[in-house]
Amino acid sequence: PVFLKDVSEVDLADTARRTLTRTNGKESLGIAVVKEPDANLVDVANDVNSRLEELQGDLGDDVKIATIFDQAPDVESAIGDVTREASYGAVFAVAVIYLFLFSFRSTLVAAVSIPLSILAGLIAMRWLGITLNIMTLGGLAIAVGRVVDDSVVVLENVYRHIQQGEERL
Repeated sequence: PVFLKDVSEVDLADTARRTLTRTNGKESLGIAVVKEPDANLVDVANDVNSRLEELQGDLGDDVKIATIFDQAPDVESAIGDVTREASYGAVFAVAVIYLFLFSFRSTLVAAVSIPLSILAGLIAMRWLGITLNIMTLGGLAIAVGRVVDDSVVVLENVYRHIQQGEERL
């Protein structure tokens, strides 16, 4: 049997006796690879694909290995999309803060707090053993939005008090 890290075990012999499948009009053996619940899907898919390439060389030209469904490219694309959109959001947030407050110092505070918030979140996730996926990236984006919103409220409030001539808050 072939064992890969973070892959649930599958009894191939029993599956082969009971199931006749066809792929591209030819008899085939269908194998579903299921990751462990706490495993990284992209890492598991990359490990399986590299092992399949090795197996293809050992099986010869009579046997073809075809991947029917692989979620890893979709997950990588989605994470890239969320990362790109969060970056755009950070840039636009800094621009809007500057447009509303007309203060370089206040804008700098927000511009520094956004990446620091993300970094702190990623460090906390790593420390707690939480993996980076679409849900956690979405949560980070929402948290950053909340940090920016709170920063703007605090900065605007401080700025208003300074404009009114109050020295102590």
